[in-house]
Amino acid sequence: MSLRAIDTYFLEKEEPVKSYLLFLRAHILNTDADISEAWKYGMPFWKLRQKALILRIAVATIQEHQH
Repeated sequence: MSLRAIDTYFLEKEEPVKSYLLFLRAHILNTDADISEAWKYGMPFWKLRQKALILRIAVATIQEHQH
């Protein structure tokens, strides 16, 4: 079984960024049963009842600090 692009995105990050993002991902998904995860524009998105959550900005911010 191959990994989805969204899974690869998180797993290919270097530490400590990978751990931060995996924690954030789990926390977001466990917050509400109506939150879903999607892969759009080459990055992870989360939606609550089909509306995009602003939390995608947190992921982009962490990426910027990685370099």
